[in-house]
Amino acid sequence: MSYRCKGPSIKFRNDKTPFGTGSGFSNVVDTAYPLGGIVLPNDEEVIVFLNYATTGGGFMTIGTVISPDHDLITRLRPNGSIRFMAVTVNQAIQARLDKKTQIQRVAEVIKA
Repeated sequence: MSYRCKGPSIKFRNDKTPFGTGSGFSNVVDTAYPLGGIVLPNDEEVIVFLNYATTGGGFMTIGTVISPDHDLITRLRPNGSIRFMAVTVNQAIQARLDKKTQIQRVAEVIKA
């Protein structure tokens, strides 16, 4: 599953593309995509790859959505807005621990 986002045009430096990457400036030599990978297929779109998405290809990967936020992506409405922000590895780990605690609390309520 993946989510395609449209936004303002992304400006690429007008350099010669490396051998084997195709003609688009957002193309790279084929690479693996991480779960939650944020890729640029062209200068007007961003795709976020989640579960069951393609595992590799030739689009530039510019970041990843941290795993605790994957459910936020899946709840986006059509034509809604999204904002990406940088986090440190420590912040991502803390977010994962917080999500785990939240899930454990829900499980305890269900058991009661």
